[in-house]
Amino acid sequence: MLETYRWLTRRVLENDLRNPRLTELKAAIQTAKEAVDEATDEPESVLRPLINRLDQAIAALMEETAKTVRSQS
Repeated sequence: MLETYRWLTRRVLENDLRNPRLTELKAAIQTAKEAVDEATDEPESVLRPLINRLDQAIAALMEETAKTVRSQS
């Protein structure tokens, strides 16, 4: 399992070096996640847009990662 983790970590770092935008997108996810975590006691009308922003940030990272992987092929 440790070897798999090391391999995966190397792949993530390689992709980050090939495409610095991935780092920006990861930071956007972290920011959105922190906003959701801070609003857990808020009503759904406040929480729902924050969750949507988190979902969009994750989708943007997935799309950019797919582009990076496709360009390597």
